Amino acid sequence: MNKFSELVDQVQKELDIHCTSTVDRSMVASYLIATVLSRRLDLPSSRIDSPNSYFTETLHPLVNYVISRIGESIIVNAQETRRFTHNLWRLRYMTAYPVGFEQVTPTYGYFDTYMGVSAVISGQIHEFVNKYKECIHACSLSAQFLVNHCLEEMNGH
Repeated sequence: MNKFSELVDQVQKELDIHCTSTVDRSMVASYLIATVLSRRLDLPSSRIDSPNSYFTETLHPLVNYVISRIGESIIVNAQETRRFTHNLWRLRYMTAYPVGFEQVTPTYGYFDTYMGVSAVISGQIHEFVNKYKECIHACSLSAQFLVNHCLEEMNGH
């Protein structure tokens, strides 16, 4: 068994343990991979005019590779994984280069508002991810190893 298969098996086992809802499992896996991947993507070294263009031109090929590679073995919603990866990366960008504060809403708490979550994460997705946060956190270390492996593959290491 190769390293990639071993890492996939570990993530699958952890999803089996921590995500008992078969209905939501592929979306949990999608948000899990997006969460881990978004943390590994570089931010620009200073504020830029179009963060979305930067993401599309600079990071999108890398994101597509990782999602496609993992999607060969783990059922994920590729489109939602891409979108959530982009949104979480934008959230990181907005944290590094703040642009202002959002309105406080019942769906979002103080820190969500402070960090600008409502500008990039819909209330429905916020609720879903919050519902499965224990599963996502429990599986994130194994998913991190898997994403790192894919990034190393892409870079030829």
